[in-house]
Parts: sequence; structure tokens; C-alpha cells
Amino acid sequence: MTTFAIDRLKTIVERLETLEEQKTEVATHMKEILDASRADGFDVPTIKKVLKLRKMKKEDLQTQDALLELYREAVGV
Repeated sequence: MTTFAIDRLKTIVERLETLEEQKTEVATHMKEILDASRADGFDVPTIKKVLKLRKMKKEDLQTQDALLELYREAVGV
């Protein structure tokens, strides 16, 4: 490996290590927020579902809602 390649690889690894640290910190903060919301009486699984739904495209969400309603009617729920 050339000196340039070795330096580049070290830089990549260091950047990834930094991102891993940040990811851990973010996960900790998210857990703290969810714990606080639970303490305030909110349902954490529902909050997580809302987050997932907000990421979806409007058309995909409408399709999912229609299918869910169809399936619920089919099984009597």
C-alpha cells in the first residue's frame, strides 16, 4: 500500500469511529426523550409508529391505511 492509501484508510477509519460515537450519543438522547415521554404518560410504541409514518410518502401512507382497513374489515376487527 502506498503512503497515500494508508493515510486515506486511517482517515476513513477515524471518521467512521467518530460517527459511531455520535450514533451512540444520539441513541442515548433518544432513549432519554422516550423515557421522559413515558413518564409523562405517552405510549412509546405509538410514538415510534408515528415517527415511522411521518417518514413515509403521502401516497404510500394512504395505500397502507387502505390496506389496513381492508384487512381489518376482512377479519372482523
